[in-house]
Amino acid sequence: MFRTSLLPLTFCILLTFFTWLYWSVDAFGIRHCILSPNRTGLAVCTGHAIFNLSSVTSHLPNSTRWLNASNNVVKDLSSSDFSHLPQLLELSLDHNYISGIESDTFQNLWKLEVLDLSWNRLTSVDLSMFSNLRNLRELHLGHNKIATLQPSSLLSQLALQELHLSSNNLSSLEEVATAVAGLLNLTFLDLSLNHISAPCMGPSWITFPVLRNLILNNNSISRLDLSNCSFPSLQHLNLTCNNISKVEPVSFRATPALVELALDVNPLHISQLFNVSLPNLTTLHLSSMNPSLNTSLPEACLVFQSLPSLTSLDIKHSKMSASQLKLLGSCTNLTWLDLSTTEYKYLKNGTFSTFQNLEFLSLEKCKVLKLSSSAWGEGMKLRTLILKRNGIGQLEDDGFIKLRNLSYLDLSKNHLTNIFQKHFFGMEALRTLILQGCQITAVTRDTFHYARKMEYLDLRDNSIKLIKDRAFLLKHVKTLLLSGNKILTIKKNGLLSLNSLTYLYLDHNLLYKLSWKIFSFLKKLEVLDLSHNCLFTYNKYDYPSPFAGLSSLRKLDLSFQTPDLPIHPSAKYFDGLGNLQYLSLKGNTDTLLLNLSLVSLTSLESLDLSEIQPGKSGSWKPHRSNFQGLNKLHQLWIEGSAIRDLPEAVFSDLASLKELYLSKNDLRNISKKVFVGLSSLKYLDISENPLTCSCENAWFQNWSISEPNIQVALLNSYHCFGPGVTDRLFVDEDMSFCFEDLGIYFFLSTIVITLLFLVSTLVYAKFGWTLRHAYYLLRGWGYRQLRQKGQVYQYDAYISCCGQDYEWVVKNILEKLENEGEPFFRLCFGPRDFAPGEYYINNVQNGISQSHKTLCLVSRNYLEDEWCSLEIQLACSKIYYHGQDPLVVVFMEEIPHYKLSPFHRLRKLVKHESYLTWPEEPEAENVFWTKLREALSSGKEEERLIEFNVVE
Repeated sequence: MFRTSLLPLTFCILLTFFTWLYWSVDAFGIRHCILSPNRTGLAVCTGHAIFNLSSVTSHLPNSTRWLNASNNVVKDLSSSDFSHLPQLLELSLDHNYISGIESDTFQNLWKLEVLDLSWNRLTSVDLSMFSNLRNLRELHLGHNKIATLQPSSLLSQLALQELHLSSNNLSSLEEVATAVAGLLNLTFLDLSLNHISAPCMGPSWITFPVLRNLILNNNSISRLDLSNCSFPSLQHLNLTCNNISKVEPVSFRATPALVELALDVNPLHISQLFNVSLPNLTTLHLSSMNPSLNTSLPEACLVFQSLPSLTSLDIKHSKMSASQLKLLGSCTNLTWLDLSTTEYKYLKNGTFSTFQNLEFLSLEKCKVLKLSSSAWGEGMKLRTLILKRNGIGQLEDDGFIKLRNLSYLDLSKNHLTNIFQKHFFGMEALRTLILQGCQITAVTRDTFHYARKMEYLDLRDNSIKLIKDRAFLLKHVKTLLLSGNKILTIKKNGLLSLNSLTYLYLDHNLLYKLSWKIFSFLKKLEVLDLSHNCLFTYNKYDYPSPFAGLSSLRKLDLSFQTPDLPIHPSAKYFDGLGNLQYLSLKGNTDTLLLNLSLVSLTSLESLDLSEIQPGKSGSWKPHRSNFQGLNKLHQLWIEGSAIRDLPEAVFSDLASLKELYLSKNDLRNISKKVFVGLSSLKYLDISENPLTCSCENAWFQNWSISEPNIQVALLNSYHCFGPGVTDRLFVDEDMSFCFEDLGIYFFLSTIVITLLFLVSTLVYAKFGWTLRHAYYLLRGWGYRQLRQKGQVYQYDAYISCCGQDYEWVVKNILEKLENEGEPFFRLCFGPRDFAPGEYYINNVQNGISQSHKTLCLVSRNYLEDEWCSLEIQLACSKIYYHGQDPLVVVFMEEIPHYKLSPFHRLRKLVKHESYLTWPEEPEAENVFWTKLREALSSGKEEERLIEFNVVE
């Protein structure tokens, strides 16, 4: 008997625990943020116009390690923004409007290593700003308005290695040195685009003991004097784009370890570098100097000869002639030379013969028209030659025969319509050849005969129309780029001998068919890009399985095909791709997917079906057959594909799917059975869909909020759509009235009925007659209480109206009812009677509760105002709590029936109770005011009022 009596109590305890567990889980979808499904700990909150950062970061998990909140409208940082993110390693807040940072904002981020505050509105940096960031390695403060750095303001950042302060208002290097004093790990300092005019002219000795890289370009330095500074470890110094015209010879005694110096774009005569001490300098940048080097080459040679370690020279736009180049080569021992944007129309007669040790040469955009083999010296060691963006129309036979060591050649953006076998004679060492955008029309088996050991060949953006048989007899090529040509077809043996090919790009061509076994020779091919072609055009002679034999292929792109009709791909189209992991069919027509089978893709992990073009119906409806056999699929993109409905169990075969992207479609209702079978799902993106706030989606709202294991991306930013619903968030919409969990209700009702039966039986048996007597006494007391005088109110009526009607209310309602004619009424009008400083909701609640009636002035604007809807609900609550109907409804204009659909209680009152309409004829206004006074009079029985005509 004791155990039986405890059974209902046990059920109640279990039910309470289940209910708490069911509703205590917070929404996994975070407004304005996405937790990366591929990188655990990464939160991306960029580009969502976030103003209050704490309102977003407070929902992030404590384990967040990387946070990107750039490109927002954050103005201030407070202590609550990151207080619960102690594991944060990198924080990006660039491209905001941050002007203020509280002293303890980063107090708990003691593990932070990278902080990016660039592109904001900070004006100064003080000691308290970053005080607790003891493990910070990189600090980005560029593109702010920082004019001052407080002394020792970065004293606590002992681990700091990189400090970026470019594009600020700093004017003193001494001030920066004082701010970073004691930072023994600081190796990189960027002070470009500031207002520093004299870097080492302060009264104090300036030292940066471990600094290796100092960037001072785009400042206002006119005279370089580093004698009051010490940079014992500095290796790279950038002084580009200043106004330097004078250099003190003793300056570089402060930089004994300097290996690279950039003085580009300065009005500096090369003679200013006489007698400088730079024993370890290997790289010197002197591009676009004024005067240019061609006017003072003898002096330049003296300077270069005084630099014993100099091997790399950057002299773009130097205006140096071909004959002067010979002199430059004879007075230097260069291995690296950049002559870009210097005009050399004809290169011949030993132009580079004196550069015997040169390994790298750039002649980009030098207006070269003809290149002769005589330009090179015998036995040159040149390995890299860049000739892009010139005007070369024809290569000379044996033009590179003297460059036996050349391994990298860039001839892109020239006019090489025809290329022949002898052009590359003697280039056995060539490994990379770039011929992009050269207007080449054809490639034959003999074209690259003398460059057979190439590993990388770029033929993009040319005019090739046909890949002939054995066009590429290149057994060592691993990457072949043929994108952006006009290729219509590839011959059967067009890709023969490409035994090592790993990456093949044929995108943006005019391919309309794939010949039989054209890819069968590519046993090592891993990536094949065929996007933006004309494939899938029906042809009864087409080979049904064009990819057969590509057992190593991992990635295949067939997106954005524009085939001629009819479209009828073979059911065996993807046979032979058993190891394929990624497939893109993005941007194709829905007709293609009607017959295309993916069953053979048993290893597929990622599938992109985004931007599918619908047919005449205007929408695409995926079918379960589209995903059959994809048992290992992890990622599925179906974004922007005009999907209106998802069939039930459409994804039921995707048990391994982890990420599902359905954004930017036309989904309105989502069936619960759509997600049947997705047992591994971790990430769902259904943003930018016009979801309706109806009972059909009530389950999805409840599921998306309470499901702890699935992230619904940007859930709290989904908006409701539907009649009478404007600018409401999906998760905030009240759908409880249409959500029924029959299991819970059955469980609860069973317990309640059982308990009531047991208790009522026991009570009736022992206290039956006593209860009857008490019932009659209580009923008599109740009748007496109902006859007592009602509650005393402060106001006769509360005026509920929208903001557009305020002026009309003051001139008419208040004037007529409070000042003209008896009885006079005391009305509660928000703009006049609300308590200043009080929350608006509290004012509304107090006004309604202290008013005998609520006068609702209903117009079209009224129905779209959320506050007016709330006022109706608060007024109607008095029906249940006080047993009286407080509403007096006045329709200010004719309202269509469907406009009232969201206001269920208002429709019920309109149908069964009294209401008034504002008369259109002025003669009827007196009758209106009389009836309104009667309706507002307390203690009087209300008469039937004028009937309202609802427009259907």
